[in-house]
Amino acid sequence: MDEYIKAHDTLAEDYDFDVLISGHEKILGTKEHIRTDKEFVLSVMDNVKQIMANNSETTDSDLITARCVETTLSQWQGRLGNLE
Repeated sequence: MDEYIKAHDTLAEDYDFDVLISGHEKILGTKEHIRTDKEFVLSVMDNVKQIMANNSETTDSDLITARCVETTLSQWQGRLGNLE
């Protein structure tokens, strides 16, 4: 995960480009898209950590996953396309 997150910084800071064709989206990405994606990834990671810490009494991975999805959707609705 650390290298994946670091790759965002490398792309946005070390390469001179106007658009990124990643192959995973139907849009031409910009450096701002890369920064937003990094913010999203870090947000998801924080949500998982908080929800797991607040629900340490359960090992029900479906319940934890559902709470993580609900939290992330509420935080990011309208900010990312195809969020669901």
